[in-house]
Amino acid sequence: MQNTEKMKLLAEKLGQLNNDGKVKGRTANSKGHAVIIQLCQGCSVWVIHEKDDSLQITLEFTKAAKESKAKGIICEDSIQKFKELFPDAKEFMRELSQSNSKNGWGLNVGNKKIDELYGMIDTLKRRF
Repeated sequence: MQNTEKMKLLAEKLGQLNNDGKVKGRTANSKGHAVIIQLCQGCSVWVIHEKDDSLQITLEFTKAAKESKAKGIICEDSIQKFKELFPDAKEFMRELSQSNSKNGWGLNVGNKKIDELYGMIDTLKRRF
């Protein structure tokens, strides 16, 4: 199964298709996305179909969220949980504009079967 098909099935499972039944678009960096869980404003777990056709599960947070006293605790706790669940996850920075970026941790999951991906999403929702 191609990553485009996997992304549509995952977005459908998450209730994240747009009004036309298509995967929501993102930015110039990706083909589509779906939120798995929003932990607080500025800190969320996503599934993203990147422009290079890779499929990623990411934990992303804004600088403002990480530096906020209350949200920063949530971000730090989330990083630890994400790294425990996915020890192979890599740290990254995604530039949204010249003055705005998100940091996070990501894992390439394009090689996983759809049932494995459903299981990963269910685990993430339980753990977070």
